[in-house]
Amino acid sequence: MGKISGNGEGQGLKEKYRENGVQALSDRELLELFLFYAVSKNSAKEVCENLTAHFGSNLGSVFSAEINELCKVDGMSRNAAALVHLVNDVSNLCKRNRNAEIKYINDVETAKLYVKNAIGKLPYETALVVTLDGDNRVTGCSRVADGTVNTASIEYVNIVKCIVANSAKSIIFAHNHPDSSSCPSDGDIEYTKSLAESLRGLGIKLKNHLIVGKDGVLSMASGDYCSYCFKD
Repeated sequence: MGKISGNGEGQGLKEKYRENGVQALSDRELLELFLFYAVSKNSAKEVCENLTAHFGSNLGSVFSAEINELCKVDGMSRNAAALVHLVNDVSNLCKRNRNAEIKYINDVETAKLYVKNAIGKLPYETALVVTLDGDNRVTGCSRVADGTVNTASIEYVNIVKCIVANSAKSIIFAHNHPDSSSCPSDGDIEYTKSLAESLRGLGIKLKNHLIVGKDGVLSMASGDYCSYCFKD
């Protein structure tokens, strides 16, 4: 198959972006515009079609993909794949840096923003603990599990280490569902009950369990799942 000439169209997307901003372009157009700089200008349209065929039309699925997976797509060099992946890494880093401005977590919306920034758009599952002092000031944020995470596999000792290291009086536990909704599984609910009970024995309060999914962030303390676990 010959290369599709996308030079003129790429120039048109550049002008569209310059004049009207990112909101004027569809996800597919944004990806093609990015590829205009990452691959041969004459093949940007074709590579864009190949990427969306492989990963789907969700822009986040492309930019959060691993480099080796991106390289499987026809037209993607290793350098281009690294550049695509770099966008996601930089975006996640910027979000985590924004958390430096959040000194206290006194409400659910602030907690949601904090953990969403901390987890970012990771393509794999992770779990983290945010530690708070008696005034709800953030004293630390640590990942306690990475990879293919299910709540049953998270070692309680890792959470206790965070509590001791940061002199915590309470914690917020969070994990993500990178490929599904934020709705808690039966395992998530059972783990929350067990964790709350174990922490209570140490005099530590579990303030919330937040789940970051494709549809947003869910607060288990605010829902009908096991909200009693977070009561004083």
